[in-house]
Amino acid sequence: MQGILSCVIALVSFVVMVGFPDSKHIGWHFLNKEEIAFVLARINNDRADAEEKEPFNLKSYMKQGLDLKIWGFALIFCMILVVSYSFAFFLPIILQGKMGFSIAAAQCLVAPPYFAAGLWMVFTGWIGDKYGVRAPILIGNAILALIGLPIMAFTKNVGAQYL
Repeated sequence: MQGILSCVIALVSFVVMVGFPDSKHIGWHFLNKEEIAFVLARINNDRADAEEKEPFNLKSYMKQGLDLKIWGFALIFCMILVVSYSFAFFLPIILQGKMGFSIAAAQCLVAPPYFAAGLWMVFTGWIGDKYGVRAPILIGNAILALIGLPIMAFTKNVGAQYL
């Protein structure tokens, strides 16, 4: 029953959502032909991939898996998930089991670290956009995670674990 609303929204969205401008199914006459041409020209000007230039080729598709950047991004994504799931699973245990808070209080005290992480995310995103750097921010956040996760997992001081 918990997922019924999501399923209903998904089914309604499947019917109502408008596809990509050059798709065969133009939903609800959302754009006329001139607007479609304008949108496709903007996309091509931005990233040059609005129209399919060649048919799908499995060999070419699999060849992309040899690119080290793909594996690097996968590794970054994996490390981000380690931090996210560490927060999600261990923080309530620390608050309820070790610090002695009730379930309701522990659920409320989960919010401040997420709020701080959100502020940090916005700040580092702003710095990265302003100065056009990504790698130093990623490396700094990785070092912060390498320091913070062991503190959260292995220290005996519950205040340090919460911090």
